[in-house]
Amino acid sequence: MILLACGMATGLVALQNAALHAGTEADAGVASGVQRCADQLGGASGIAVYVSIGFSPHLSGGWDPFTVAYGLAAVGLIAAVIAFLALSPRRRLAAPQEPQG
Repeated sequence: MILLACGMATGLVALQNAALHAGTEADAGVASGVQRCADQLGGASGIAVYVSIGFSPHLSGGWDPFTVAYGLAAVGLIAAVIAFLALSPRRRLAAPQEPQG
């Protein structure tokens, strides 16, 4: 639970920053509301899917439902990290310039 709290503390702040970065001051309230709505809907639907699969006797294969749900959440987290790393733009450092003159 502590690891989850630390991840949420850093992740949600970064998501909020990303949502508000490109908007103007006039659109900050709308951008913040849309980001929070997407966050809540994503969390609720993710939990619903993971727990539904975990408690389904045909899909869980006889495993403990909570183990299945946590396993699916871990796989989803790993997939999200891989997608983030693959889709994030690469920043190149500028070559040092020699002094002129």
